[in-house]
Amino acid sequence: MSDLVRHAALVLALLAPAGLLAQSEAVPAESVRGLLETARSSASQNDAEAAAEALGRAISLAPNSEEVLGAYARFSLGRGNPIQAILALEPLARMHPAEAEYAYLLGVARMQVGEMADAAEALRDAAALDSGRALTHIALGLALNRLNRLDDAQEALARALRLAPDNVEALAAMSETAEGLGLLAEATRLAERALAVNPDHPAALVTIGTAFLKEGRFEEAREALTRAVAAETESIKGHYQLSLALARLGDRQGSKRHLQLSREAQAAIEQSIQHLRAQSRLGSRAEP
Repeated sequence: MSDLVRHAALVLALLAPAGLLAQSEAVPAESVRGLLETARSSASQNDAEAAAEALGRAISLAPNSEEVLGAYARFSLGRGNPIQAILALEPLARMHPAEAEYAYLLGVARMQVGEMADAAEALRDAAALDSGRALTHIALGLALNRLNRLDDAQEALARALRLAPDNVEALAAMSETAEGLGLLAEATRLAERALAVNPDHPAALVTIGTAFLKEGRFEEAREALTRAVAAETESIKGHYQLSLALARLGDRQGSKRHLQLSREAQAAIEQSIQHLRAQSRLGSRAEP
């Protein structure tokens, strides 16, 4: 699970709906509006703790406010806490079923905790509500890849590439789909296009390395997969596929080491998700 706690993410996560920040009059600090302003100010200063505290108080005052729930959900996602985001997004999606953004964010949050079937359902809703957003189709394709629903993933990612032909994430995801379907030449071509944009893209490197491995090109597979785990040290699939390549090359010690690293990465993700799930109440302050 990647670390999303960055200054820019905290600021963007708390952007208000149009017109909200245009009002410059002073507001009481303990009003909902005042708490949201405090949260935005704290986020702009990269003070995540103060922002979280203000948003938690705003949730207590107005637990059904669209504005408060939306700000809290975006903040939680930006801080790497998808469970808290889900707790805010579920009521938002129910109250505003025609709002594509809430369905999209709910799908992304569910992906981050491994709830791929529910994520795909939310992302399908988002895509139906706003079919012109490439990011939604990319996220849906990624979720469907994880579910091994590769024909459906191919359809979603084809839509994404029609909207954004050079999007590196769409290219990398489609290359993974093609590899899963056994279209190794196509997978390699798409991965190479992604790598032309970002030479260290971990997913594209894993896919091209896996394709090389299936083709018996073990040296090339080792090279690509070594680059993949250097770019993303917690890549479960990267370490696993590298262990297979090393085994084919007779490096039993290296193969065993990367198999163990793959297992450790999987365990670390599961432990992180369990920790997040302990925060069962909206506004919980436990760290991600």
